[in-house]
Amino acid sequence: ERPYVLYTHKLYADGLGSNYGIVLTSWIRGAFSRSHINLFPNKFQNGFAGHRFQVSAADQPPFIFRIRSLDSSGMGQLRWDGVEMRLLNMIAQRLNFSLDITETPNVAESRSAVDSIQMQILQGSVDIGMSGIYLTESRMLETDMSVGHSRDCAAFITLASKALPKYRAIMGPFQWPVWAALVSVYLGGVFPIVFTDRLTLRHLMGNWGEIENMFWYVFGMFTNAFTFTGKYAWANTEKTSTRLLIGSYWLFTIIITSCYTGSIIAFVTLPAFPDTVDSVTDLLGLFFRVCTLDNGGWETWFQNSTHEATSKLYKKMEFVRTLEEGIGNVTQSFFWNYAFLGSKARLEYLVQSNYSNE
Repeated sequence: ERPYVLYTHKLYADGLGSNYGIVLTSWIRGAFSRSHINLFPNKFQNGFAGHRFQVSAADQPPFIFRIRSLDSSGMGQLRWDGVEMRLLNMIAQRLNFSLDITETPNVAESRSAVDSIQMQILQGSVDIGMSGIYLTESRMLETDMSVGHSRDCAAFITLASKALPKYRAIMGPFQWPVWAALVSVYLGGVFPIVFTDRLTLRHLMGNWGEIENMFWYVFGMFTNAFTFTGKYAWANTEKTSTRLLIGSYWLFTIIITSCYTGSIIAFVTLPAFPDTVDSVTDLLGLFFRVCTLDNGGWETWFQNSTHEATSKLYKKMEFVRTLEEGIGNVTQSFFWNYAFLGSKARLEYLVQSNYSNE
């Protein structure tokens, strides 16, 4: 009977990454030749024995920072920092390995730094990639990815809503549909009064002075200054129908002016903020132009969304190359408001580090 030899491997026996086999025992005649041997010994007791891993990194704050500086001799230096850099340093100290970090090169066939890193790993030119890479099913099928170190989500950014200026207080108490209705009622209500007084509107044709009197009557009614007392003043009429209309007109004016006066005091005292944009439906309803990145997966992640509003938004989506370009569209928008859809973590860092409330 031939014995079965059982062995294990000593991984990373030296800094070059060498491995060699270690015979544990053999199985012969129904028993182990060395029964006291642990068949499952601990591995990586010395970590990676100081092995030097090749790392490709791309600037993606706050996950990874590229810091350029000059030393005392005037030579340029490149340092890296960020969430992923600090995590990798902690793992390197724990598992006894070192890092050789190089900046991710621009590859013509790739559309983003993430694609370039994945291509380098598939080709075997680097061992580790750092660039705030999202865990996706397609990426996990092609490469090994670590456990997620943080959670991120898609968020859109627009210009902040500010309090309306005080000079707009005169229009502030009422919304524009209310103003349109009031103007229509005030101007249109004069014609029934004129008709009940004369039972005709022919005298208005070519008589611009009478039309001007109608306008000043509306103005005097609204300001409660009843100064329109001419020969043909409607206030002097003896017809009951005309007096009823003028009384209703006057009562309506008192109600409107009371509401307006109370509202304008509150509007001037307390700052009024316009409605904030909090959902995709708001973006569609307020006619925002929306853009996102054309790389890193953002160009396809929402393409087949089952959410109806998101599908409509994606059809009008514009694409930009970089995060800074998208923020520039938002801050420099003139006629149409812009919204940029991107990583919430990256947007929060970019806004907090580069912009203020002014």
